[in-house]
Amino acid sequence: MHAPVLAVCERCRRRCISSVRAMHAPVLAVCEQYIDSLNGAYHASRFFSVVGALLAVVGIIAGVVHAIKHNLFTRVNKKRTAGGLIIVAGVCGLITAAIFTGYYENNSIGSVPYGYSFYLTWIQGLFTIGGGVACFIA
Repeated sequence: MHAPVLAVCERCRRRCISSVRAMHAPVLAVCEQYIDSLNGAYHASRFFSVVGALLAVVGIIAGVVHAIKHNLFTRVNKKRTAGGLIIVAGVCGLITAAIFTGYYENNSIGSVPYGYSFYLTWIQGLFTIGGGVACFIA
């Protein structure tokens, strides 16, 4: 069994919890103070990003299963299921962008220099919802 031990994080030089194997090589180092210092907006953004990505993957798989006319899950309308999952994935992307925008607009001094990935996040949310609607009504 791998026992957690206290070690020094090489990145931030603070005490961290490490999982150590039999050879005493650190496998996982998670810095407690770094994770504790993150705001709830970071965790909410990460949550909606991961959920949106997972829903998009499941929706794409459902769409591919529908496209190859597979007789698996005959009682489920795979086209509408795929479209619905992709729409929800797009909404999760928009929620992620909204949380990120709201947090940085409220907690910044002066103007916030957003990069191109900020705008691409809003665009991907809109296009993902549009693609889900196209799958849903096709």
